[in-house]
This record gives sequence, C-alpha cells and structure tokens, in this order.
Amino acid sequence: MKLARITTLYPSYITNFYRRNPEIASEPYTSQQAKLHYDAFGWADFWSHALKRFGLEVREIEMNVKPLQSTWAGENNIRFHKKGWIFDISEAQIKEFQPEVLFIHELRGTTASWIKKIRAQNPSIRLIIGWYGAPILDTSVIRECDIMLSCIPDVVTRLRGDGIEAHHLNHAFEPRILERIDRTHEQTIDFSFIGQIIRSNRFHLERENLLLKVLENTDIQIYSPSANPPFAKKVADPIRFIAYYLIQFLKRLSVSDNTLQKIPLLRNASILHEKPLSFVNPRLKPYLKREVFGLKMFQMLHNSKVTLNNHIDISRASASNMRLYEATGTGTCLLTDWKPNIRDLFEPDTEVVTYKHADECVEKALWLLAHPEERKSIAQAGQKRTLRDHTFSQRAEQLASVIHRYLK
Repeated sequence: MKLARITTLYPSYITNFYRRNPEIASEPYTSQQAKLHYDAFGWADFWSHALKRFGLEVREIEMNVKPLQSTWAGENNIRFHKKGWIFDISEAQIKEFQPEVLFIHELRGTTASWIKKIRAQNPSIRLIIGWYGAPILDTSVIRECDIMLSCIPDVVTRLRGDGIEAHHLNHAFEPRILERIDRTHEQTIDFSFIGQIIRSNRFHLERENLLLKVLENTDIQIYSPSANPPFAKKVADPIRFIAYYLIQFLKRLSVSDNTLQKIPLLRNASILHEKPLSFVNPRLKPYLKREVFGLKMFQMLHNSKVTLNNHIDISRASASNMRLYEATGTGTCLLTDWKPNIRDLFEPDTEVVTYKHADECVEKALWLLAHPEERKSIAQAGQKRTLRDHTFSQRAEQLASVIHRYLK
C-alpha cells in the first residue's frame, strides 16, 4: 500500500539548511532529500522508516522546499508556474506516485479547494488523513479529510463533537537520532528552552508569561525562531494587522465574505477569523538566541542539564507536544508543565519533573541544578521510558491500524 505524506518545513529552517550546505542544491533529488532527512527536522523520514514493516510504502513530499522540489520537477520534465510551484510540483508528485492514502501533515499550507482537486485528479486515493497539532484558522480544510489525527486529546474530543472522525496519536522519538549526535559531549548548558513564542490567542501566550517569570530568577538560555523573524514577515505582519482590523470593521457594517473576496487587497486576508500572529514581546526579545533546528537542536537538548517545556495554549488539559519525547529521548532532564494525563506518558518527578505554575517551575529548576545526581537519575529514567514506549515504531503500529481499519 502506498502513502504520500505532504508536509511543509519552516522557511527559516530551509534557508538555514541550504545556506549551511550550498552544494546540496545542485545534487540529484534523492540525494538532497536524503541529506534533508538525515538532519532530522520535524518528522523527516521517521514515518517512512517506521511504517515499512506494516506494508506501507511512504513517499515524503516536502512541498515548500524549492531547491528540492524544483530539482524533482527538472528530473521529471514537469512544468510549473512561477507563483504556483508549491502546488504544481506537489500535484505532479502525487499523480506520479498514485498513493492509496494521502497524509497531509500541515493543513495550514493547503486549501479546501486544493484537497478537492487532488482527490478528483487521483482516483487511487481512498483515504485522506489530516493532522491537527496547532490552531487551524481555515477549518474548511478539515472537512475535506476523511480522518483527522491529533496529538491533543482535547482537540480529538472537539472534532468528534463536530461530527468529524478523529483519532488520538501521540508524538514520538526517533532513536536513530542518537547515532547522529555527540553523546559524549558534556552538558555545558544549565537550563534551556527551545521553541516558538507566538503571541497569538491559542498559541503561546502562557509560554511567554512563564518565560518572563523564569528569566527573573534563572539564567535560562532561550533559543527561538522568534529571535530573528524573516524580513518578509517583518513587512507582512503590520499589513496583516491593518487588513484584519479593516475586515472586522467592514463585517460590522454587514459586508459579506463574498464581497470582501472581491477586494484585491483583502482577498487573502478575508479568511482571517483571529488576529494575525505578532512579533515577540519586547521584554523577552533581548534574551532570545538564534533558533536551532534538526540535529543541532537535538545536540543542544542533549547538552542541557535541564530543559523547559511548556505546551501550546490549545492543549490546556493534555501533555501532548513533541518536546516531551525529543528532550527525554536525547537524555536530558525535562521540566514540563503538569497536565492531568502526564502519568499516562511519564512518571512525574521520576522520569520527568513537572510544575503547575511559574514559581514552582523556578523552584524545581534551581533544585535540579543544585542536585546533579538526582537530576541525572531522572534524565536516565526518562530516556529509558521514551525508548521503551514512545518511539515512531510504536506510533507506526497505531497509525497502520487506523489506516487498515478504515480501508476495510
């Protein structure tokens, strides 16, 4: 059985990867993709590797990596539009592969009309799966999927309440990463946080407040893409803010969405139902270090004595994010926000350390740094648990079961 997985990568990661490895852009498609996968950003080739033993052949399609995608198009004599290359090349790859299952990891990078088009063009597709790990503003794309998967139990419950077939699937760790980082490196970073800090409802407002409090009492090292947003984002964000508030004003005057769609400057913005994402808090920005991605991120986690985790705002009642497994998998001591389901994943204060508020977070971070033997014991226990129960091999068994059950 064939499964095509559609995904997008952070633009800043793509730029950084090819800047560090300029020679890769001139290599064949398979070579480029293999080196991209080896760097272990996001899910990389973790699903294609893990699903093999369940009879699924997986084609990974990184639809917004232009050097990679344009190389594939050149090798396969595919013509594409200058502005629409992301969709044109991806469509051609799906058509060439003829999968029975289409797994769209990043729904925010697609549209409902595009998903309909893909289904119509490819009669081989019997199942379309979507992933929900962060807020999706245009919910029409969800309705075009046959099944929705989410790492957040709260989201699964809400989707089912809306009549959508949804299943819970936790994130995982890929053990092959341990072969690619320097595990002999000393832990030279006392306390770290690695991740996004998006100032928007349902994203990271709680995380922002926590970090401000932690900074007052610890020497935490923060590595975030928010430190250096792309120039295009710096220009586009103010425009999107103006468009958003203009749209809200026009809607209060009873201007319909159809009318808004006819206004060129507002055509793309008219789907906005929430405030656009904004810059990082000015109080936080001076403390931010450049983002780290892929193997560099995993090495940074390994080099940290303690690393901080805090969930996205839409996951208020559930421990659910990737950092739970990435941090423990690399052998660092994880300090994470307490959630009611944490015991289903790790034993609190034995395999990970939990906190319920900012003061407790600071208190436990300082305690862990002052008690190295206890900290190392927790880190080792957390890694052992992740390698036993939370790898892509186990998650692949769950995903394959859902796919086969649906197709039957």
